[in-house]
Amino acid sequence: MKNLRILLIATCATVISLGCGDVQTSNGNQPDTSESATLANAVANLEIDGMACEVMCGGKIKETLAGMTGVVSCDLDFDKKLATVKFDNNSTSKNDMISVIQELNEGQFKVLSSDEKTLNNSEDEEVFNSNSSEQSVEVISAGNFKFPNILDALTEIL
Repeated sequence: MKNLRILLIATCATVISLGCGDVQTSNGNQPDTSESATLANAVANLEIDGMACEVMCGGKIKETLAGMTGVVSCDLDFDKKLATVKFDNNSTSKNDMISVIQELNEGQFKVLSSDEKTLNNSEDEEVFNSNSSEQSVEVISAGNFKFPNILDALTEIL
């Protein structure tokens, strides 16, 4: 019975520690904080396979794309497995984004399909300007997330 408890606790600890992987960006990309504003002149829709969870996997993809130079915004629809990225195609490309996504978590994610549309001046464009006092950028990272002590709870139950 004691060996069963140890095996159960070890299995739970392993499953919890693996999760979806570390959410810190491995490529070191940071949000563009240049003096000038970045205007989106293109939008890409990327269908992504391999996301197991919305918070960790989806969050890592969204954070990584949003941190790329030239990316103005990134929206991720986990249910549709679709990332919509507005970007400056003079600074980055759809293919650059695909490469970055497919390198995350040792190739866990695959871009199944993609399309790109050029925005014209009459369309609603988003602006990222780091000097704007009215705009704030919120980056959510699960890197500091701590699980409750599940092992103690399991030990108490068993």
